[in-house]
Amino acid sequence: LYSLGATSSIANPVNQLTLADWQAATSKDALSKNEDATFVSATDLHLVTPDAINFNNFESTGAVVSVTDDIDCETRPNGTAPDMGADEFVGALPACPGPGTPVISSITTNSAIATWTGSGTYILEYGPTGYTPGTGATAGVGGTLIDPAVSPVSITGLAETTTYDLYVRTVCPRSVWSANSTVQTFTTLTPAPANDDCSNATVIPCDGSVSGNNNAGNSDALPGITCGSTTATTGTNKSVWFSITPVNSGSMTISTCTGTAWDTYLRVYEGACGAFTTCMGSDDDGCSESTYGLSSVTFTAVGGTTYYVLLGGYGSTDFGAYTISATCPAACATPTTPTMSAVTSTSATATWAGAGTYVLEYGPTGFTPGTGATAGVGGTVINPAVSPQALSGLSVSTAYDLYVRLSCAGSTWSSNSAIRTFTTNALPPANDECATATTINTVSISSTNNGATQTLAAGTCGGVATITTDVWFQFTAGSNGDATVNVMNVSALFDPVIEVYSGTCGSFTNIGCADLGSGGGSEVAALTGLVAGQTYYVRVYGYSTSSSTGTFDISVTGAALPISIEYFKGSKQNNVHLLDWKVACSSSPSVTLQLERSANGRNFNTINSQSATATRCLQPFSYTDAAPLAGVNYYRLKSIDIDGKITYSTIVALLNKDKGFEIVSLMPNPAKEVAVLSVTSAVKSIIEIVVSDMNGKQLSKQRVSLIAGNNQLPLNVRSLASGTYQVTGITADGISKTLRFVKQ
Repeated sequence: LYSLGATSSIANPVNQLTLADWQAATSKDALSKNEDATFVSATDLHLVTPDAINFNNFESTGAVVSVTDDIDCETRPNGTAPDMGADEFVGALPACPGPGTPVISSITTNSAIATWTGSGTYILEYGPTGYTPGTGATAGVGGTLIDPAVSPVSITGLAETTTYDLYVRTVCPRSVWSANSTVQTFTTLTPAPANDDCSNATVIPCDGSVSGNNNAGNSDALPGITCGSTTATTGTNKSVWFSITPVNSGSMTISTCTGTAWDTYLRVYEGACGAFTTCMGSDDDGCSESTYGLSSVTFTAVGGTTYYVLLGGYGSTDFGAYTISATCPAACATPTTPTMSAVTSTSATATWAGAGTYVLEYGPTGFTPGTGATAGVGGTVINPAVSPQALSGLSVSTAYDLYVRLSCAGSTWSSNSAIRTFTTNALPPANDECATATTINTVSISSTNNGATQTLAAGTCGGVATITTDVWFQFTAGSNGDATVNVMNVSALFDPVIEVYSGTCGSFTNIGCADLGSGGGSEVAALTGLVAGQTYYVRVYGYSTSSSTGTFDISVTGAALPISIEYFKGSKQNNVHLLDWKVACSSSPSVTLQLERSANGRNFNTINSQSATATRCLQPFSYTDAAPLAGVNYYRLKSIDIDGKITYSTIVALLNKDKGFEIVSLMPNPAKEVAVLSVTSAVKSIIEIVVSDMNGKQLSKQRVSLIAGNNQLPLNVRSLASGTYQVTGITADGISKTLRFVKQ
């Protein structure tokens, strides 16, 4: 639409965008038309006639019919012909499409990149989250414009750790703009903490603390030196660095025990960043609390040395506010409590943490230590003393108290350390070494390993023993065959291990071992293939620290004697026990056969004795125990030849109960291919025999029928790998009994 001059001629043409604009500008409502035009073609922008829009419509009542020139100032041919061009009026304005929703990427602490779909020119506006954007070319309150903006746009100068709202609007022709796009919100990053790298480690003051936040920390790669967990991601999440240089030497502690609420991991290094030489300590959950898993590392520091501390989260979600503290050695710090090692009957070694010179004092338990360089009454001073410090000239089987104090500058000393009490060993037994082994035979002798020392490392027999305070025995086989070494009447808590060797002292071959019992339990080492005239060595020691020493009885039966027992069996008939046996005694003109009974398998009493000639030995023997003991009755046969040599049978167990069963033994043990499981049952019954590993995994199962009495059940172990296993008997009503054995 155009405005016309007052004389109805073309004057001061001004483009009016809408009919209302035209009417307001000319005050000539009667002369106004607002029509949609139809053009001849895309290149001929003249009106189509006749049409809904034509010259007559524009020249109708109220129109400017007296105008003889068109708006192009061209003379109309006849004053009525349609000669109006597209520039002579304006139809409806085209739409101004908005851009797609912007996408924010490459966000840093102070910049970001905005991208959106569409072509053309745009205005981008951003401001603090929640602000109201502007329109057109005008920014809203708090908004910042980038005009013109073409996707992608780099936005710079942003504030760190700040959330922004961002909009984009299209710039269209004739000063028209689209509506704002959908808001896109983003937050700039928080800068990494200053101590994100070792080279910028934050200094922890001695006996002080540092608080901070590692939310924006980067996860460090572990230094080349091993320190704690070797898993690359353990304890390195968003890790930060600290350093501390104590003035004094002594015990130092670094901890996150107070003021931190996430699972921390600490590592402490000595050396230089990138070239650490020593791991001073590491910790994950060393604090007493159990909610978060906080850490504490205590180590011996040297005054003037700088230590570096790496604090990180245990896992990927462990980070946040922290407080890390340091407790430094005092100017004259009290030493840590000493520890004792290598204790013998006359010597020991004391060790404590800390660098410098010390005074060590020891004396009989209960003595009062001195101070400074002066000993207390009854005390002995070693000055100077340096950890580890050897003590010699101690009394046998004597309890001592020991203290350490630090010698400081200016003739001053620290307080005494906490007391450490230790007891020297008894003198070693006469058979402490293989060369002085005690001879054993069928008659039990009493012995002890109290005060014994270690000769060899522990063997593997039902597990690896940790203590090997061993004593030695020997016997010589009287004939080819088998033998049994018996350790019985064991003192409470002592858990004996038996190992048997062929060869000579210092050049051994292990031929058998036994370690099936527990504290106070008997052990039996079954030996096969012994050679007449050959000497064999027996080693006895305790299994662990809590069961390392004690007293016991020991004997050997079997191949060391000419009498052999072909079989010894037992059965239950109603309420009596029937024992049957047969012996081979051709090498002895006469033999005494004693039937022994025990309630515990260790202490036996004779219940029947009879003599027999070699001819009589060709026939079997039997005995009925009409008054068996309540519960399990253990029976064995003792044969004594004319020379007084004794042979014992295997033990037969019979159960004097109305019901139930017991697993008595498994022989041989260790087993190679087939072993014999001895089971005694009160009644005829059926049980399941299950073999499992030490983790409880079932490896085999079989159903067996038991007689009322002693049952010898073959157990095939060929398919088992070498190791320790369990065999369990289970009744139909769920009663079970278990025995441990070793597969070679």
